[in-house]
Amino acid sequence: MPHVCLLSTPLDLFERWMNLLQERPVTNGVIFYLLHIAIMLAHQVTRIYTFNVNDFSWCSQIEVIDPSQL
Repeated sequence: MPHVCLLSTPLDLFERWMNLLQERPVTNGVIFYLLHIAIMLAHQVTRIYTFNVNDFSWCSQIEVIDPSQL
């Protein structure tokens, strides 16, 4: 797909993930949203387009955009 870049796993990913988990305690599959945010922040990605706005909007470090609102 054009304009899509796969991001590598940063060496400090686990530490970043655990820091986010302390900030926002979650359970079950929701923990993978935190993983997504940790990888984004490690690569200075500050914007995400998603229909799952509520799963990301709590994080003040990223801009969450709902594609259905464009």
